Amino acid sequence: MKKIYFIIAGLILSFTILLGWKMPVNAASYKAQLILDSYELPEDYQIGEDTTIKVTFKNVDASYNVRNILISYTSNGYTVIPVEGKANQFYYDTIRPNDSITVDMPIVVTHAEGGYASMSFSIEYLSDDSRWNTSCFIVFPVKEEETASIVLKNVNVPAEVTAGGNVLISTSFLNTSESDMFNTTFVINGDISDGIKEANLGTVATRRNAYGEVYISFAEAGKKSIDLSIRYEDANGEIHEETIGQYSINVKEDGSTKVNTTVPSDTGTVTPPSGNNGGGANISIATLLLIASGVIVLIIIVVVIINVTRKRK
Repeated sequence: MKKIYFIIAGLILSFTILLGWKMPVNAASYKAQLILDSYELPEDYQIGEDTTIKVTFKNVDASYNVRNILISYTSNGYTVIPVEGKANQFYYDTIRPNDSITVDMPIVVTHAEGGYASMSFSIEYLSDDSRWNTSCFIVFPVKEEETASIVLKNVNVPAEVTAGGNVLISTSFLNTSESDMFNTTFVINGDISDGIKEANLGTVATRRNAYGEVYISFAEAGKKSIDLSIRYEDANGEIHEETIGQYSINVKEDGSTKVNTTVPSDTGTVTPPSGNNGGGANISIATLLLIASGVIVLIIIVVVIINVTRKRK
């Protein structure tokens, strides 16, 4: 009897082992691998300039897709930041097995340590309904030829304006210095109504963007010139001024106040009839005809009456 039990137990164990070998791997315990494959940056790139780094990510698995991919980057000490108005996160739907994507990332390198900058990437994705996260980083060389404390991003100066109207002048820039800029001021002077206009921007932190705008006006028409600059104090209280540039603006006359002295060639003016200088009544042709007709009718009536009278006699 015991032999029969041992035989049955052996058979059950054998079938369990055989079936176990053929059982599929639990999908939740497996993940496809998404890696940073390569990157590309313009060779002549310099600190403070807007540029685009192309980063390629590859699904190295031969069987599984990766889905709902969220890629983000950071940098120690804000060494690398997004271009103004851009994000540091990128979303993609699916990457197939052995396939890859290239992400264009608009960036600005604010400073470099020893001529190099670094970026750290966080990659989140779904692999067979399980959420995974991986990280990686890159280090790349950067030219350090830029010596100015600010790098201009944008300057908005209209080419033509109207005299007497308000004109918006604006600029944005990056503080590339190693310290904050205090009492920062956007300054405009030149051929403007007030002679000089300023906008207080406060403190601009190191490696941060700033924006300034000023409304100006011009009293007279003509070719006008303005000078733009950024004035600030450093950590030691010393005042510095960085020149943005000189710009020319064409100021035209205000059409609403300009007096037009030109006499129109044909305005349809009716010339009044010439009359008696003494102010007497003017008799028109139609009136004369009406009077003449009345006289003729009266003559005819008189003639008829005379004829009738003669016949009675």
